[in-house]
Amino acid sequence: MEVSNIETTSPQEMIAQAIVDFSAETELTTELKQDRRRRICQLEAAMNTVEDSYNMEEFNEGRVKHHYATGVYGRELFIPAGQVIVSKIHRGKTFNIITKGVISVISEMGYHTYTAPHTFVSDPFTKRVVISHEDVIWVTAHGTDKQDLDEIENEIIAKDFTELELIENKE
Repeated sequence: MEVSNIETTSPQEMIAQAIVDFSAETELTTELKQDRRRRICQLEAAMNTVEDSYNMEEFNEGRVKHHYATGVYGRELFIPAGQVIVSKIHRGKTFNIITKGVISVISEMGYHTYTAPHTFVSDPFTKRVVISHEDVIWVTAHGTDKQDLDEIENEIIAKDFTELELIENKE
């Protein structure tokens, strides 16, 4: 899907096509990962143009539960049924626990549906499209000693995929 097609392709059509194209059974090449990341970013851009689209941060304001333990920050959030979300990019591996509901996750790694209770670790620098089939409670855990939410986000979230490219070029 080319960038020029964003204006003629609805977010719903983009999601439907991603489900077909993002099979976890496909051999994951560097080119395929880059194409999938580009398409997820295109979907996010298209979703941002839709009036009244679900905004996870606005919806969960005051509802997110924050948990702090020795060297670990946990975030627990509620995602209502029928929502489509594009996540931020986590810099490190992230521990994920689906404690309630059914959710599908599309990333450059493929397409998976998880039914609670389910625990998985997501790869670093993964941006996900999340589709909630039922009301979902999702907990993520991140390694940090920080307790200031802005500092935590600056530590664990990448602004975009160029950070990954900078890291890869240094190696």
